[in-house]
Order: sequence, then structure tokens, then C-alpha cells
Amino acid sequence: MNQHRSRSPLEWTMITLILLCAAWLRFHDLGNIPKGLEHDEVATWHMVEGVLDGNRPLYFEEGYGHEPLYNYLTALPMAVFGPNWLGERFWAPWLGLLAVAATYALIRRFFGPGVALSAAGFQATVLWAFFFNRLGLRLNLLPFLLCVTVYCFWRALEAAGRARIGWFVASGALMGLCLYTYMSSRMVPVILGAFTLYLVARDRWFSDEPPSRRPGWRALASRWWPVLLCFAVTVLVASPLMLYLLNRPATNIPQREGQVDMPLRELRQGNLKPVLENAWGLIKMWNVDGERYWQLNYGHRPVFVEPISGVLFWVGALAALWHWRDPRAALLVMWTGAGMVPSLLTSEAPSWPRTMLASPAALTLPGFAVWSIVEWGKRSRFRLPVWTKQVLWGLVALSFLLTFAFTWRDFLVVWPNHHRVRFAFQSSLTEAFRALDQMQESPPVVMAGLSPHDMDPWTEACTLQRRDLDLRWTDVRSAWVLPAEPARLVTLDITPVDPALGSWLGLDELPVLDQGEIVPRGGMERDTGAPVYRDPAYVIYDLDTEALLARVDKAQGAAYVGANPADAVALETSPTFGELVRLVGHTWLHEPQAGQPAQVLTFWQALGTGPASTVYGEPALRIFFHLLDGDQQVVAAADVLGAAPDTWLAGDTIVQLHTFVPAAPGTYAVEVGWYVPPDGPRLVVDRGGVPGERVLLDPVEIR
Repeated sequence: MNQHRSRSPLEWTMITLILLCAAWLRFHDLGNIPKGLEHDEVATWHMVEGVLDGNRPLYFEEGYGHEPLYNYLTALPMAVFGPNWLGERFWAPWLGLLAVAATYALIRRFFGPGVALSAAGFQATVLWAFFFNRLGLRLNLLPFLLCVTVYCFWRALEAAGRARIGWFVASGALMGLCLYTYMSSRMVPVILGAFTLYLVARDRWFSDEPPSRRPGWRALASRWWPVLLCFAVTVLVASPLMLYLLNRPATNIPQREGQVDMPLRELRQGNLKPVLENAWGLIKMWNVDGERYWQLNYGHRPVFVEPISGVLFWVGALAALWHWRDPRAALLVMWTGAGMVPSLLTSEAPSWPRTMLASPAALTLPGFAVWSIVEWGKRSRFRLPVWTKQVLWGLVALSFLLTFAFTWRDFLVVWPNHHRVRFAFQSSLTEAFRALDQMQESPPVVMAGLSPHDMDPWTEACTLQRRDLDLRWTDVRSAWVLPAEPARLVTLDITPVDPALGSWLGLDELPVLDQGEIVPRGGMERDTGAPVYRDPAYVIYDLDTEALLARVDKAQGAAYVGANPADAVALETSPTFGELVRLVGHTWLHEPQAGQPAQVLTFWQALGTGPASTVYGEPALRIFFHLLDGDQQVVAAADVLGAAPDTWLAGDTIVQLHTFVPAAPGTYAVEVGWYVPPDGPRLVVDRGGVPGERVLLDPVEIR
């Protein structure tokens, strides 16, 4: 077969239809499916914003560590289209289409049009391959770049003279660029390195030539030295990033790798069980049970959801192993196997993101199965009927159509409305922002969030279109923010209001101005037994802050200073902390009892906007509320801050709920103050001209 013959009209028609199907799955309603940005997308947006502001890191330490290439590419559409879903997701579907086209070009070079169209068709429609092409994530670069890298490497093997060297240099440069895309790209040099060793060994020991005519080591060196140039270029291109990663500060190293490498650590200790369990999960991934997390898959959906492609995949895998002397088949095996290694050696296999680099090779195997059967039929004495080839390729075409239909149904129709998908992609928050964009007036807005100290304000910046609203972010499970003027309060189905706070606020009596559709909600991904409820996606309340601030004015306001609580002296003025907040008062919500949750509200007036968080999930500040025994030892504590300091404004009042469980009855001193987590320092307290690190409140009796 001449793999390089010109394309027939039928082939042009088929590849065009495949690309159109790929485009439909990737571009259809891209801004609403999924509705909202997942936290990894928000983190990417934040890093790209830094690039546009002049930050030029070689490696992004944010978001558990990010290779840089995708972020720099995304800076261009972000600058053109603005900080929104289009700027964030612009490259993803295009890179998916390029991966389909590159897969087709590469596999056509290997096996001709039939296998190439099959591989491109599955790359276009299999959910595993295209899922991330609708998300603004850096791993979208890897399948496309890897296909082009292998294509150049193969062209180098076919070429001679200067052209051979040129193709190897191009392959080496692209291989180096692959390492700037995603963590699992570190397997790319392993794939091509192993393939090179295979080619050398094949020439030396497994050639069809008799041993006397096989090339010696000098001849092999003369033939294969340009490959060394290929890998030298790879090292040259990748060396800045590799040197950075090797020399990065020790405090930065336990990033994503340290979170997921448990099987590898166990393997080093001689425990094979986690790796064997991962291997079994990867075997099941193809036909039985895929990625479990809904934000990465239609939960537990395998790669092949209909039996034709599933059977052909395993036939193709066995055929490739059988034809191991054929470099094309050997490369498919090495590529697919090496592509599984990142998931094999990390937690929670199968992981679709960590296996993505295997997709072009793995999805070639069903078509390779048909090609192998047809080629076997030509050489075998058992002649296959003339219609066998047409039937087999017809089955592949049917499999492609079924895969397209199932993917369209599962991903574009069913998947977006699942409660865990809505949770992961902040769909309710996105819908609330769209409602705020339509609001005619522009009052202050108190916004309930699950990540108010970092991700939620970033999501606001790249989702909310209007810029005339002052949003105060708070975790309503523990805090409120009360602006000095009437405001709007926005709660979400995924942000349950603490009952004690809701009661103090009178939430059930507040006027409702707007609410979203009734949607399902449930626990996080790991809460497998969590029940599913149905609530409005969002509710916008009219917040009468004047009445609530009048309740704050009635709170207990006494504060004391002194090294010994027994000799404490009452302050004549309210103490301030770090020139940032002033203590207004506190209120016990009920009489505290030993062994039962005790709850107290503290009230603080903001003197100015506070600092932003510098660590994911960790607030910039915390309030400490401690019960002290007679020896001034802490016997109960509630250190928390639900409101985001960098979003409140001067004059706002922060209402913070502290919940703790006192162990024993008795009378205890109470100290309160602010500190920088996790271990300090404490904010300096101006206690009527006397600096300190805490103030004392009225003692409390625990019954």
C-alpha cells in the first residue's frame, strides 16, 4: 500500500465530515456547556492576568504548579476578548481540532487513509479525547504537539541527507516544547527515547537480514547519530525549565506532584498494591469504568461506550504486540503504554488528564485492528471474502456514528445538569452574576461564596461583566458583611447559610428580589453518600442594613486589658487591631454548656480594605477567640474569618460567628485578637494608647 498517495474525493469528504463533527462537539454553546468556570480554569485566568500585568515566570508556582506555554498563548485572546470565558477557552477547541488533524496526518503516514480516518474520527468524538477541548486548561496543547513531534521524527526516519537532519532538529525542538505544556509531558522523551533504542536493537539483533549482513556498531552509529542531535535540541529547548524545576526552593516543591505520588512512594518502599490497583483501573478504563470525577468525565464512563470500538481496541492492541517487529506497531504500543504511566504511578487511577498524551496512539488501535485483519487476509492461505474489508470498515464507521451520538447525548445534554458538575463549574455562581449584570441599580452586594478569600473574587473578575458593583465576599457558613447603606445579599444553592447566622439576620423574613431556577445540589465528589436536594440556584435578598446595624449597636461592647485576666482594666474606647478593624462588641447566642457547641458573634467595624490572601484556601487574616483557664492556658478556641478582607470597605461591619465545644464547666476568661495564619504574627492592638496583641472580653460561665 502506498501510504503517501494523493487523497481521493471520498477521503477529502470523510476527513471534512470528521472535522465538522469535531468542531460541533467542541464549539457548540461553548460559553454555557459547561456553564461557568472550574477552579483550574479560574486559576489559569489569574495567572494569565499576571502575564498581562507584566509577570513573566518560567514556571507558574500558583495552582499547585503550572507549565507556562498555554498561559502565554492565552494572554493573546485574553488581551483581545477581555477577562471572560471566551478569552480563557479560546485556544482549547482549536487545539482539539488541530489534534484531530495532526492525528490524521501522522497515522496516514503510517498506515494509509483508512486507519488515519478511523483514528481521526475517534480522536474527534471519544469523550476522553475531546472533553478538555472545551475547558481552558494547559493539557490541551499536549496531544497536538506530541503528534507533530512524532510526525517530524518519522519524517526524519524516512528522509536522507540534510532533510533528515532538519526533520530531527524540528522534532527535537517540538519535543522540548512539549515539556512546557503539562506534567505528564515528561513521558514524551521516554516514548521517543525508547523507540530509538528499539530501532537500534531491531537493526542489530532483530533484522530480517542474516546475522552476517546485519550492521555493526560503527555502522549503527553512522546511521543513528542524527537522533542524538534530536535529543540534544530537546535538552537545549527544555533546559531553562528543567534547571528551574531542579533548583526551585524546597518550600515550592510539594506541589501537585507531592499530592498525587502516593503509589510511587509506596512502590519505592516495596509495596506493589497501589500500583497493581492502578493497573487494574487502567485496564478497566477502556470498556468498564473510567475517570470517576464528574468535573473530568461523565462519572465512571469508560473510553469506549459501545462494543464495536471496545472490541476492536483490544484486537488492535494484540495485533500491535504481535507485529512488534514493525516499527509502526511498536511505536503505537510504546506510546499507549508510556501514556498510561503518569496515571499508573499517581493516585486515583484512571486519571483522564494524566493519560491524555496516549489518546492519539490508543485511538488508532481500533482502525489498526481492521488494517491488520485485512493485511493478514491478503497473505493468509485462508482467503477472506471480498466483502470483508468493506464490512469491517463499515463497522468502524458505525462505531464512529454511535460514539458521536452517545458523546453528544452524555456530554452536551445530560452532563451539564448533574449536581456535581454544577458544583465543580460554579454554575449557580455564574447564573447569579448574569442576574446581577441585568440589575438596573448598583447597590453594594454581599456575595456568599465557598472560596471567598481567593477563587470567588477571581471568578467574579472573569465572569461578572459590569464593573460598577462593590461586592463583599463572605463565607455565610460563618460570617456576614454589613455595608453602611442598604445592600443586596446573594446566596447560592451550594452555600448553605449557618442556621444561627440566618436566625440573627432574619433571613426568612428578608424580601426576595430574584431567584434562579430550581436545580439539584449535593455533596462534593468524595461525599458519595450525600443526598441530593433541589433549591434555587441563587437568591437575591434586599438587605436592610440599617436595622441590622441597630442590632449590632446593642451588643456587649466591654473590652479589657491586663496581663492577668483577674486584674483586667476596662477600656474607655473601642480597641483597634492593626489599624484595620475596630472591635464593636460581641453576643453569645445561647448559654454555653460543657460538651455542647457554644456560639458567639463578634462584631467589627472595618477601618479600611484589608490584605488579599497569598495562599490558596487560606485567608489573609484570622480572628482568634480563646477561652482561658486560671493558668491562662487555652482550653477552647475558634480561629476563623469568613469575610474576605480585600473585598470589604471602610465603614463595613463584619459579623463573625465562632463555634467551639467547651470540655468542662467553669468560669473562663476570654481573649480575642487577629493574626496572620498559619502561625502569626498577631496584629498590634491599640488599646487606648497602650499597644498589645489581644484584648479580654467579659468572662463566660460554662454550665
